[in-house]
Amino acid sequence: MTELISDPYRRALAIYSEELLELVATRLSKLTRAKRTGETLDYVLKQLSGDKPLAKIIAKLDSPHLLALSILRRSPMVPWRWDHALRILEASGVVSAYTVLQELLELGLVYMRRTSTDDPLVRFDVVTGVSPEGLPLVAIAAPLVELPLELPEPGCPLTPREAHGAWRHADGWEWPMRLAILWQLAWLAPIKRTQQKVLFKRDRDRLVLHPLLASDTLDALVKIHEPGFLTYQLAMNQGWLDPQSDEQSPTAPLRQVWPSSLDDVLLQCGRGLVTTEGWNELGGEAPVGTFGSDVIASRFFALFWLTLIPENYGATIEEIAQGLERTLPPWNGEGELTGPLRQPKDRSQLCLKWLNGFLLGPAYQAGLIEVAGVDTDETLVRLTHLGRKFLGLQVDLPERMTYPQSLLVQPNHQIIVYRQALSIDLLVQIVLFAEPRSAGAALTFEITSASVYHGLEAGMQPEQIIDLLNQQSGRPIPSGVEESIRTWSQKRERLSIYQDVSLFEFERPEDMKEAMERGLVGQPVTDRILLVEGQEGTFKNLRITASRDYRLEPQPCVDCLPNGISLAVDLEKSDLMLESELKRFSDPLPYTDKNGRRLFQVTRDSVERAYDLGLRADFFDQWFKQRTGNEPPESVRLLVRAVAGLRLQAKSVIVLVADSPLVADGLMQHPLTSELFAERLGPSALAVDVETLPQLKAALGELGISLDMLSQVIDLRAGDDTA
Repeated sequence: MTELISDPYRRALAIYSEELLELVATRLSKLTRAKRTGETLDYVLKQLSGDKPLAKIIAKLDSPHLLALSILRRSPMVPWRWDHALRILEASGVVSAYTVLQELLELGLVYMRRTSTDDPLVRFDVVTGVSPEGLPLVAIAAPLVELPLELPEPGCPLTPREAHGAWRHADGWEWPMRLAILWQLAWLAPIKRTQQKVLFKRDRDRLVLHPLLASDTLDALVKIHEPGFLTYQLAMNQGWLDPQSDEQSPTAPLRQVWPSSLDDVLLQCGRGLVTTEGWNELGGEAPVGTFGSDVIASRFFALFWLTLIPENYGATIEEIAQGLERTLPPWNGEGELTGPLRQPKDRSQLCLKWLNGFLLGPAYQAGLIEVAGVDTDETLVRLTHLGRKFLGLQVDLPERMTYPQSLLVQPNHQIIVYRQALSIDLLVQIVLFAEPRSAGAALTFEITSASVYHGLEAGMQPEQIIDLLNQQSGRPIPSGVEESIRTWSQKRERLSIYQDVSLFEFERPEDMKEAMERGLVGQPVTDRILLVEGQEGTFKNLRITASRDYRLEPQPCVDCLPNGISLAVDLEKSDLMLESELKRFSDPLPYTDKNGRRLFQVTRDSVERAYDLGLRADFFDQWFKQRTGNEPPESVRLLVRAVAGLRLQAKSVIVLVADSPLVADGLMQHPLTSELFAERLGPSALAVDVETLPQLKAALGELGISLDMLSQVIDLRAGDDTA
């Protein structure tokens, strides 16, 4: 635990600007009267790490400063956001909390760091109007936790009560187990967010609807709202998902970022549970607005007050809720009151429901809380040894039982691990090469070809996987499982990885063969593509037409010939992907055009082949825009529609051709003739159905127009009737 608390403190002081660190050193030298020697950072750390200098500093502080240190000392692992720290101190009765916190920062008894950058810190004062994301974090100095100091405690609103039955506690594996599953999930496919750092709906659903992450906890006292999303928030707090990236993947394997002890992992989970703002216990019932931020202080006090009662006693959840209603917004009627928070009665009911959701839900599963009398009218809660350690009390944690050889490998490639025999070391290794299948009293994993491949990608060797399974199971694993691991590993090892290669695409297979006969050494990939390792000396006997950067988007490199169905490839602009794309919907021609360009032709058979591959009209639209820079030719669109099912209808019509468009306009507009034309075929051509010709002659006669003024042409016209 010393490492978990001390290291952030040293790192935070190290990024203070020289002027700010000098300010801290000057204040300390005045209080301790110590001679300034050595580097400023070393001097500050030395003054705050010794019993005598620290005692001198504490002795000269007044009551508000001592009370503030006492409160912050109860959350040694939690870096509080500035607004949350002020709210906690004010609710504890610290007068002028802003000024007190500033003075403690100047003395080095509290440290400050930025949330999203390691730029040097140049000032302690916080400008008003800063967004919550831009507020700094503050935490207690490590020596104040590690040294025995007597500090005042605030009043306790709880009445100690003795339990009449046994105390019930969780095994603590729910959150580590779910975090390991989430690590594998994010490692295989990044969790994507918008530019506003909000999860896309599809990625949020991956977490909320995942069958293992969303499952109910094994020892459930209450139903936890969206446990998969809460697991994501805990991972963000632990820092192994990049908080700045829009595509979040684990920064390292869990065995590199997690401590080896379950208790230390649970302490990290406790920090995330108390400070998470993106998740809350009420879910859809939570009031809108600042509620998610307001309840962070309530989580702290619900745990902090339990440290003020004797260790072997508990308190009722109802009494803790009453203390929150007297002390903290929004439960005390202050702050932003929306929805059920407006009415005192509704507010009390909501507070009790929220508190049950926190204490009996995630806090209980994290091993911070023990419960007694769950099935009675008076449910008592108290801190476990781990919970007291989390709140800065000097506690020796009981040693957890270990069960070696607790793993069972079955012939069907499934691995069964019982929870009471699980260890952090085993968990962080098994998720590297096995896929989780169930999470109950026993955890089930399955070894697959894909999971073995992922394990090898993570740095494991086949022998490591086999040795781990043999050691943990206590007996040789089934021979079929061992053989599968080796076989799957060998398939991966057959892959050749080249650090520096060139790919040469020749116009014809004969050209590639000729180049290799002249001494070009390489590995044929296709009949026209040659892979050459390295680049030195490969160009002297070749005339390079063009080179391409495959990181760029595909460029237009195809021309459509006048008939629309023939495509000519520009060799200087084409890339290696083009030919495979063309062969999906066209056929190569055995000859070139007059410029030597390769030709492809779109036929009905080739479009049917594309249709069988699932390619539809939108594919052709996108491909032609990308590769030719224009819309698909009409002849290609005709073939696509024909394959999709196109019916044409032919009928006999009489075409009347007027001697000018003005005459045609008049005939189409006049009421005697406008209804007698089937349609207009052109500026001067009008179509007339054979059966309506007598009516047209009569109408023209009434208008005094002789039919001799028009030329009659009988034609067959195809009408489009698409099925």
